[in-house]
Amino acid sequence: MDHPLDAVHEKLERAHENILNLEREIRVFLEGGSHPTVPNDDPDAIQEAVKLDTDRIIPRRFSILSGEIIHHLRSCLDHIAWQLSSPQKRESDPAGIEFPIFSSKPVEKGAVRRYERKVEGISDAGRKIIEELQPYHRDPAFLLSGPLCHPLWIIHDMDRIDKHRELVITMATFDIPVRGIESMYLRLYRESNFPEGDIVDLGRAFDPNSKITTQISFREFGGGKVEAVIPGLHYLARNVHEVAGMFSGCF
Repeated sequence: MDHPLDAVHEKLERAHENILNLEREIRVFLEGGSHPTVPNDDPDAIQEAVKLDTDRIIPRRFSILSGEIIHHLRSCLDHIAWQLSSPQKRESDPAGIEFPIFSSKPVEKGAVRRYERKVEGISDAGRKIIEELQPYHRDPAFLLSGPLCHPLWIIHDMDRIDKHRELVITMATFDIPVRGIESMYLRLYRESNFPEGDIVDLGRAFDPNSKITTQISFREFGGGKVEAVIPGLHYLARNVHEVAGMFSGCF
């Protein structure tokens, strides 16, 4: 007998295929640039590479495909909510069935009503898991791990932006692999909108022999972070897969 969430797993397999296809397209684009790998032994050459690659026009297609993948992941969550809902709810209010994702705990009457409408008809066990997954449980005081950095909020927010305001924004960036506490400092500097040249200099200060490579990144990936497109999409897809697994016993 088919499991109610089999379709979700099929959707996730399709999302994974789409991420791999996008990864191939991005790789071809980057390899066609003037500096797929930035020289790391000549400061002048580094600055030239930074300028040339950050000035490249990123194909709009990358934003479109990224937005489609994110929307696919959001629809997986909504499909979970649909499967958890009662037949009565599906009949009386199909448009009201949605996996709720809130960055702050609903307190105002309107917010409470919106939340309750989304989970109406779902069993107590399902509602409990949904509530435990809410991003608002994260401490907003933590810059790198607060509610806005929660993977479900990132999916919800990026999907909302893509549908209602503009394409998901991608841009040329650089990957500078550093380890330990230095990686946190590098991320903090990147999120502070420092020029790419300064970021490269900072990365080389941590590791003079680091290999600097070009990347295509999201300009905003939860809380204003910059995140490489492909690792970011894989991260979101893994989290949706884990969320689906949490509900497998609710049927």
